[in-house]
Amino acid sequence: MHGMHGWHGRSGHRDGRYLFADTDAGVEVVDSGVWTWDHVDHFHYYRTSPSMVGTVAGEGPAILTTSGYPTTGGTGVFFPESGEAVLTVTTRIGVVVGCADGALLATYEGDEPQFEHIAFPDGTQAPRATDFRGRKGRPAVAALAGDQGFWLLDTRAREWRFVPTDQPLV
Repeated sequence: MHGMHGWHGRSGHRDGRYLFADTDAGVEVVDSGVWTWDHVDHFHYYRTSPSMVGTVAGEGPAILTTSGYPTTGGTGVFFPESGEAVLTVTTRIGVVVGCADGALLATYEGDEPQFEHIAFPDGTQAPRATDFRGRKGRPAVAALAGDQGFWLLDTRAREWRFVPTDQPLV
């Protein structure tokens, strides 16, 4: 065990929900079950049962980054020793993690996490999706496909769509 680290993101807009534990197998993600939303003039407090979300496999100590909202934003996990990185985009349906042949969707059924692999369409030639972006509360996320276009993943339908573009996107 490299150590246990409570982590809340880089900005002042923190919900305090998740705990990340650096272990020999990678990073264990723990849902504390407790979080708050700061609406400036008032707060919302939430509580549910704590649970283990899962493990992001990797070697050596990890570096974590996030948007200011771990509950709805993206969380990046980087392992400097191997150079591997993983980015997750929380959607209305669940958490999306990019992988070599598609994405892993983590959802909850009752108190139990469920993991589904959503493969890229057969015959896919476009670069894989790695850095997902999406709007809060929406079921779809998008990711650049190199300079060829972008991927759109509908997490509700569990379907990918590649959208080619004539101009490079940034």
